[in-house]
Order: sequence, then structure tokens, then C-alpha cells
Amino acid sequence: MNLLKILDTTPEPPIIDLDIEEINYSGDYQLATPMYDFQKELIDQIISLHYPDILKYCELNDNREIIVKSLNICIENCLLVCTHPYLLIDHYMPKNFTFKELPGKLSETSGKFNVLKDLINVLLNGGNYHSLNIGIVMNNMKNVFDLVDALLLGCQGINKNVRRYVGNNVLRESKKNSNGNNSSGTGSGGGSGNGKLKHRDLSVVHLIPHDGMTSKDKPGLDLVKFDILIVLDGNVDTNSEFFKKLRVQHRGRNSPCAIIRLVPTKTIENIKLYYEDKKEDQDYLYNLISSIVCLRDFIGQLSPDVFPIYNQKLTYLSSKFFDKLFNREDSSEFPGWPLPPLAKIPQFTPYDVERSLLTEVHFHYTPYDPNPNSSPGASEPPEETPTYYETRRLNLEYITNPLKNSYNILSGIRNDDNYNDSSILTHKLLLQLNESFLKHDQLDSEIKSFNKFNEPEIQEDKIGRREKTMRTSVSKIMEDVDHAELRISSSARMAIKKSEQLESVKVEVSEKQTKLNEFQGTVEDEAKKEFISKQMEIWKLKDQIKELINRTKSKNDEKNFMVQEHTNCVKSIEDSEKEIEELKAKIDENKRKFSSILEEEESKNSEFANKKQKIISEIKQEETINESLKFKLNNAFKFLKETSHLKKRKGRGLTPK
Repeated sequence: MNLLKILDTTPEPPIIDLDIEEINYSGDYQLATPMYDFQKELIDQIISLHYPDILKYCELNDNREIIVKSLNICIENCLLVCTHPYLLIDHYMPKNFTFKELPGKLSETSGKFNVLKDLINVLLNGGNYHSLNIGIVMNNMKNVFDLVDALLLGCQGINKNVRRYVGNNVLRESKKNSNGNNSSGTGSGGGSGNGKLKHRDLSVVHLIPHDGMTSKDKPGLDLVKFDILIVLDGNVDTNSEFFKKLRVQHRGRNSPCAIIRLVPTKTIENIKLYYEDKKEDQDYLYNLISSIVCLRDFIGQLSPDVFPIYNQKLTYLSSKFFDKLFNREDSSEFPGWPLPPLAKIPQFTPYDVERSLLTEVHFHYTPYDPNPNSSPGASEPPEETPTYYETRRLNLEYITNPLKNSYNILSGIRNDDNYNDSSILTHKLLLQLNESFLKHDQLDSEIKSFNKFNEPEIQEDKIGRREKTMRTSVSKIMEDVDHAELRISSSARMAIKKSEQLESVKVEVSEKQTKLNEFQGTVEDEAKKEFISKQMEIWKLKDQIKELINRTKSKNDEKNFMVQEHTNCVKSIEDSEKEIEELKAKIDENKRKFSSILEEEESKNSEFANKKQKIISEIKQEETINESLKFKLNNAFKFLKETSHLKKRKGRGLTPK
């Protein structure tokens, strides 16, 4: 074990607060699941197999029964792969469902099964809830029930609390085939012993068919009060009477249990759920097929914000959702779903479908690779290249093939290529004549096919959905243009009418004014003339008063605006003065800190200088001592050198016996 490598790995990203525009309080929740590369490759292969039928339906609007049946088969196969690829590829289906490593293998090859395993572990070993009745509603297929039952064997805390209503339990079936060996454990899960999980033993997981066609224990199913229902695949109709009964049985009509749908993002299940309310539309099948084709590059891609939640095996839901769900006081109100909703499915045109079909998608993963988790830099076995003979044999280009020889050699009569006597009928001429007739027949058939293809009836039928879409768009544009022209003409007529009315009113006013002036001149009585003149002055004054009032109002509005601006300026000045005072305080504080730093630095410099002088003096003392020692050492060597001739080497005597 390389502990340094383990400790030097990238840290786990933290869970951030998700930005959810609309929180789901309906009790019908969608849990997005990923799709692994093996599933993506299978879906791409399914679409490639149905390529001509998809193109005929989307491009030419071919609604024949055989085309529609082929597209429905494509949809059903995609649904099976979204649940688990083993449902489509029978030779991958396990023979022994109680194999110890099978739950891990099932969760590694299907993103939905991996999420289901984590969700069951959270429900059984999570927060402040226990003794739950968990229902998993799925397609009524024995293989689906077997795979889910085998997956639950790897969940912690299951402890044989799995009830199937279709088929037999895989653990019980394996015991029947093991010659009655009853000494082994009877638990159907990979959980801990009873001593640690006694408070979880009462939780039960029910595997229920979507259509209610149970093969056993039907009365027991009717007595269960479900706390939560998990919808496994897109074949489950949550609006059916059977499913509605499961939600409300022993709970009441006003307090149904919650639903969690496991939906792979941007797959056929997500598309069917998005178009659930448009099943009766004429373009329902077209919307499904076009979305499957155009979104196959993006299936199973989760948002980066939820990666930490899935990496931590959905334990985030224990405190954020399930504690609130199972401990709520009012059973008719559901808590908000803490995860973002599923992605919206856009509308695709036949051009988008054609472009997507012409785009090739590559996936390089299979679940039974020798080392699928190896690093990219690891050494791989070299690819086997075919031999020279194999490449030539596939093209019939090996030397001994007689058909590669010339006509002269094949005929066996003439070997001279320069011989051009056409009067003699040879095998070569017969072969050339036969080849010419074959080419003539081929060209004739091509001309007939071309003429038939370009017949007016076929060309009109070939227009298909593209022409229909274009004509619909053009008709809508023409309708909008006609409507705009009508509005413009009506507005022009209204403007002309209003201008005529204005001119007539002006003429009428001028006539009234002329009559009024003339009437004042016809009156002879002075009192009446004075009254009329004063009355006219009153009218003029009223007009002037109205004009002055309007001016006063405008001046008041300007005054109020200026007062407001003055108030804002005063407030801004006060704020600026406060900021200036704060900045001055900060400047003084920084000056004080700077002076203290200078003083401290001066003290440290003086201390350093003293230490330096002390060390220099110590060094000088040591140098003096060193010089004296050197002088003594030289004298000692000199003395030894001068007295070396006085010493004589004593000879070795005989060794005594």
C-alpha cells in the first residue's frame, strides 16, 4: 500500500448550496442518475441499427406500420439499457445471482443501479427514521426483479427483509439448488449482524410489478402501508389505478406517500417524462425519436454542482430531506426536494436529426475489459496486424488466383496482345462481348431507376416533413405580414380621420370667434357692451390662470426634484466626510504602526550590532589563542627534530625457548 500516493490525492470537493429556481413540494420527486460509457455505447449502437427507419420517419414522414414498429422497438431497447445493459444483452446475464461480487458488478455497469444501491443504504442506515416500508415499482420482467434482488444483497442492513411479489427470492432459489445445505446464513443482504442493526430489522423493501400482476402474496401487498415508493424505470405509469392505490392504501386520500423517480438525465426516460402530457399529440413519436437521436451525446451527464453529493453516496439526502419527510407533523404537506430538477428537452427539427445521425460518437469502454480502471499511461498489448497473405486473400489478390490474369491467359487461345483480327471469334471476344452486355444492362437499369425516381408523383411524396415545416413557417409569416398591413392601413385611416376632425374643429372655433366679435359690435346698449367685454376678459383671465397653474405645477415638480437632489448631495457629503474621517484614522494608525516598526527595527539593529561586535571580539581572542598554540606546536616539532639523533633503536633479542 502506497500511503504517500493515497495521502497526496485530490481532496473531495465540498457540497455547495444549490441554486434551485423552483423547489418541488409536490411529493413526486425526480432523482437524476448518470449513465456509464457502456450504456452510452449500447444506445448509440441501437440508434445506428435503426438509422434508415429514423431517417425515413423524420425526413420523409413515412408513417407505415413497419417503420413505426421499428421505432417502438428502438424505444423499448433504449429503456432496457437505461435500466441495466444486461437486460438487452442476454449473454451478460449472470448465471448465479448470489455471487459475492455481483452487486458491485451490477452497480459498476449501470448508473441507475449504483444510485439505487446508495439510496437504499441511506434509507436503511440513515438518520432519525426506522421501520420503513420501501416499495420499488419496476417493469414486470423476471430478469429485472432478479437483478434488483441481487443488487440488494450488497446493501447494508437488508438482513433478509426483501419481499418479492413476482418470482422467487434469488437467495432462496440458490439454497434450493445447493442440496438442502441449511447450515449457511439465511440473510438476504450483505449487512452487519443483528446486534448492531436491531433498530433497522423492521424496515422492509418490497419489489412490486408496475401493472399489479403479482404471482404471489397479493393479500400481503394490500396490507402494507408504504412510507416511500421508488419508481425504477420509465415503464411505470404513476397515473394508473394500481399505483394510486399503492400511494394511499392505509394512509388516506389526503396523505399519499412520496415518490422518487430514478431518471437518467436526457435519456428516453427523461424525454418520456417531459412529454408525458402530450401523448395524444400527432408528433409525440417524432418528439421522442428526434430527442433520442440528438441528445445521445449528452445522456447521463450530471451537473458539476451535484458531483460531491453522488460521490458521498447520497448521504446528503438523509439530513436534508428524509429526516423532514418521515418526521413531519402534517402528512399532507411534503418537504422541498433539495436537488435541481431534470433538464428540459428542446424541440428538434429534421435538419437536427440528420446532422446528428451524420455525427459519429465514440466510446471505448466495455464492462469486461481486462483492466478497465488502468491508468491512461499504462502499457497496452500491441494490436495484432494481419499477415500479408490474409490482407491479399480478403481482396482476392494472391498470385494463384486465375481471375486476376488477363483475357489472353484465360482464353487459352491467343497470347499475342497485338493481334487484332476481329474476324476470328475467340474466348477473349466472347468475354468482352459478355462484359459489354452486362455494362449495357447495368446502365439501362440505372436509367430506368433514375426515371422512376424522378417521376412527379414520387417527388411530391418525397417532399415530406421538411416541405411541410417550411410551408407552415411561410404561411405563418404571411399571416403576420397581412395582419401588420391591416393594422397599418387602419391606423393610417384613423390618423386621416382625426386630422380632418381637427381641421373642422379649428374652422368651427374661428367661426365662433368671428361671430362673437361681430356680436359685440352689434350691441348698442353700453351696459350690455361693458358686460360682454368683461365676460370676454374673464374668459381670457381663466385661460391665463390655467396656464399659470400648469407652470406652477411644473415649477413645483422641479423644486421637489432639486430638494431631493440637494438632500442626496448632503447625505453624500456626510458619507464622504465619514469616510474621510475613517481614512484619517486609518492613516494615523498606520503611521503609529510604522513608527513602532521603525523603533523596533532600530532596537533590533543596535542589538544585532552589539552581538556582532561581541562575536568579532571573541573571534579575535580565539585567533590569538590559535596563534599561541601554533607557536608552541612549532617549537615542539623543532625540538623533536633536533633531538632525533640522540635516540637509538634497540635490537630485538632472541626469542626464549
